[in-house]
Amino acid sequence: LSTFIFTLLSCKGDGHAHTLAHREAVASTCTSKGNIEYWYCTECGECFTDGEGKNRVNNRSSLETERLSHVPSGEWGITGILHYRVCALCGLPCDDPSTHTADDNGICVCGKYMMSEGFAFVENDLGGLTLVSYNGEDTVVRMPKKHNGILITAIADNVFKGSGIESIEIPDGVLSIGEYAFADCGSLNQIVIPDSVAEIGERAFSGCTSLKSMTLPAGLSEIKTGLMEGCSGIETLNIPEGIRKIGTYAFSGLSQLRELSLPDSLEEIGGYAFYCCTSLKSLKIPDGVTDIGERAFIWCSNIKSVELPDSITRLGNAVFENCTHMESAVFSGSWRTIGEYTFSGCSGLKSVLIPDSVQEIGNGVFAGCRSLLSVNIPDGVTALGRNVFKDCSSL
Repeated sequence: LSTFIFTLLSCKGDGHAHTLAHREAVASTCTSKGNIEYWYCTECGECFTDGEGKNRVNNRSSLETERLSHVPSGEWGITGILHYRVCALCGLPCDDPSTHTADDNGICVCGKYMMSEGFAFVENDLGGLTLVSYNGEDTVVRMPKKHNGILITAIADNVFKGSGIESIEIPDGVLSIGEYAFADCGSLNQIVIPDSVAEIGERAFSGCTSLKSMTLPAGLSEIKTGLMEGCSGIETLNIPEGIRKIGTYAFSGLSQLRELSLPDSLEEIGGYAFYCCTSLKSLKIPDGVTDIGERAFIWCSNIKSVELPDSITRLGNAVFENCTHMESAVFSGSWRTIGEYTFSGCSGLKSVLIPDSVQEIGNGVFAGCRSLLSVNIPDGVTALGRNVFKDCSSL
């Protein structure tokens, strides 16, 4: 960038000397416009096509050169069930993505999309295939393990969402299941998931109201948000060892779930994780859990008792709110704070053992605990919230 100074009469008549800066020509590309060579005044912004400031530019758009057209290459890109031609110059899409169309052999012109017996696949970055859609008529579905000799390693987002399938067997070798993959499959009553699956997306099975049991694969380390939210028919749930985190709303609304065994590997339970599991009768929080989110067990109205391990460092607000059949609760460890409304509405709660380490009891912790006969307040408590014992009519 070169700067030249000339004493010229301003077009505005103010008599100032233009200080001209040089802007080199920039070639247009298929992603951006270019410009011709020109000079501009750093003070008033006037543009000129010469370095002496004689040829003023009246229309600045004339300085631009139009963007080039994309040049289609032989490469194709894919986004799920859509494909597009790749530009040979910039590597970006040449045109708007369009739907795959298969020839008589079930292969699309892009070569990356294949169909067979209602299943449609695309190549993925792992060298395998991803199932991206299913339009078959069978309601009892058995996914193939391979297609044209290539291993199927993933199920994309939304593939079976809202469909009428009744059962499905996922083959060994599948590594991931996408978000909402089976969401709202109201007729789905059986699913087999291999232990090769290491990731299942958010709400993958939400709203599958006909499922009676679920065994999650041993390869999982995290249960994502809303994984089985609203699966109101679930009676048996097997959560494998190796799970470290249960996400928010993961199992909320499992109103028929009666028993729950949480793995020893578990460290975190998200907010509302078991919201409204109204048939759940027993609950054991394993040692090693450090964090329980807000309202994680709210409206689990049939839980009888709970013991909280000393590994817990954070307990969210209202974790056991409205657990109306809970009769006893035991805190162990070096607790300092009991969060707001922890046992609010636990109308059957009769006894609570609070450790001596507690210094603060939050607002409304025992509000509405009408059966509470006695509670020990440790000498070290220095802060007592509002309405802690509101409507505790038996105290």
